[in-house]
Amino acid sequence: MVRDFPYTGIGLNAFPLVLDNLYSLPDTRSYPTPAHSHNIFLQAAIDLGLFGGVAFVGLVSSFWLSIARPWTGWRDTRIAALRRGLSAGMIAFLIYGLTDAVTLGAKPGIFFWSFLGLAQVLSRTSEIAPRPVVTPLRSSRLVSWSLAPVFAVAIGITLWIGGGSQLVSSAYLNLGSLETSRALGKGSGIDIRGALNKAEAYLVQASSYEPRNAPAHAFLGIVHERLGKYYQARIDMENAVSLDPNDEWARDQLARFYKRVGYRPGSLQ
Repeated sequence: MVRDFPYTGIGLNAFPLVLDNLYSLPDTRSYPTPAHSHNIFLQAAIDLGLFGGVAFVGLVSSFWLSIARPWTGWRDTRIAALRRGLSAGMIAFLIYGLTDAVTLGAKPGIFFWSFLGLAQVLSRTSEIAPRPVVTPLRSSRLVSWSLAPVFAVAIGITLWIGGGSQLVSSAYLNLGSLETSRALGKGSGIDIRGALNKAEAYLVQASSYEPRNAPAHAFLGIVHERLGKYYQARIDMENAVSLDPNDEWARDQLARFYKRVGYRPGSLQ
C-alpha cells in the first residue's frame, strides 16, 4: 500500500476497505479482515503517505525532546513523577506498536495526542536548572528546524527521481483509487455511480500525466468494467499488463475480466 499510495496514503481508517477491494488475498472467510498493519510506524506511512510517516516520527521525537529538556532542576516531585509516567506510557505505546497498533484515527488515539500535549506543557512550565548557554532553543523550534531539511531533501529526491509529471500522476492515482474503493465497498449512503465517475476522471488524469503508469490503467479498467464500458476496460487492463508484465495483480484482473466476458485472447504471456 505504501508503494501504491506513497504521497497521500490511503486515509485514516481505510485499511480494511482498501485491502478488501484493491488487493488479491487468500480466502479470508474463516477470519476477519485485519483492521491495520500491526505496526504503528508502517501504519502511519500507509494512512498518511511517506511524508506523513516522517511527520509521525517527528512527533514522537518532539515528545522525547520535550521530556528530556527539563531533565534536571525539577524541584516538584509530582512533576517528576508525571514525567516518569509519561515516559513509561510512551515506551509501552511504542513497544506495543512494533507488533500491533492503536492507529492515529482510532478513538483511543486521543491518549497519544494527550501525551504529546502534556510533554509540551511540562517542557515550558517546569523549573529548569541554569545551563551554560545564552539562548537555548525551545524543543518545538528545534524539531521544526531539524525536520525542515528532511522534508526538503525528501521532496527534492522525489521530484528528481520521479519528475513533476509522475508526482501529479501519482496524486491523481491515489484519488482515483480511493474513489474506486468507495464504490466497490458499497457503503451506506454512497452514490456508487457517482464515485465511479469521479474515479474515472481522476484516473484519466493520472494516465494523461504519465502514460506509462500501469496501476492507473489497471484501476481505470476496473472502473470501466463496473460502468459497463467493456471494450475500454479490456484496452485499459491489457495496457496495464503490457506496461508491467510482472504485476501479478494486474494479470489476475485481466484474466478475471476475460473469464467474465468470455473473451479468448491467444495467450496471457
